[in-house]
Amino acid sequence: AFLWAFLIFISFYALGMDDPVVSEPRFYLPGLGIHLILAIGLVELGIRHPIAGWLRVGVPALFMMLTFSRGQDYRSEISLWQETAQNSPHKPRVHYELGRAYLQAGFTEQAEQELVTTLQLNAKYVPALIKMGELHIHRKEYAQALQSYQELIRQNIKLPAVYFNAGLALLEMRQPEDAVPYLEKAVTRQPGIAYWHLTLARAYHKSRLPRKALKHYRASLQILPEQPAAHNEMGLVFWDLKSFYFADASFQKAYQLDKQRSEERRVGKECRSRWSPYH
Repeated sequence: AFLWAFLIFISFYALGMDDPVVSEPRFYLPGLGIHLILAIGLVELGIRHPIAGWLRVGVPALFMMLTFSRGQDYRSEISLWQETAQNSPHKPRVHYELGRAYLQAGFTEQAEQELVTTLQLNAKYVPALIKMGELHIHRKEYAQALQSYQELIRQNIKLPAVYFNAGLALLEMRQPEDAVPYLEKAVTRQPGIAYWHLTLARAYHKSRLPRKALKHYRASLQILPEQPAAHNEMGLVFWDLKSFYFADASFQKAYQLDKQRSEERRVGKECRSRWSPYH
């Protein structure tokens, strides 16, 4: 059993499967043999020593309590990373993941605190630098976000997300012509994201390049067809081109999708109200 555990651990490290943050999966296979020996040992002790019968009950009960306690940490992504950060306070990735979870939940102040901690531990931790720029965008601090992303690009960190967020910041600053090159690079390097095509289409439209805008509206809708905003904005482009038939078709499609979503929200609200114990 111990040889089994040793070989499994070695294989994890050899194959690069070791994860210093989430530790539980590393013990599933290696612990199988050890738990079997423990179970057999408890049975044998129970035959020779009657007091060991209490161990047969106590040890599983202890494991159940530990499992329940650990399960409480999995109630949410935030609680999981909070507990992990308490146990591993010097690992940048832990604080980054906690900051990302906070930002996703809308807790910007806590997110900033964790991202700052991440960068204090590792000033060149790229995901935290990118996420810090996203935090600025979330707060509508577009100039600061743009400065952060341009600094990353100067450091030769040319990830698609860096280009996209730089372009998004420029677009929000009403500089669509300057935003276009950044967004083009992002979409070229990672073409499968509907929102990125939609953002580039908006930049083209505001730059008075309607043909290119239509191309990327269509690309966005090909990836994610049910976007009322994309259909509506594409109708505006057709209207500018005086293609009124296609403009009307786009507006009608946007209306149908928006009406369908409104009806779904209404029915969902009615169902929740009907089945609510407080109704």
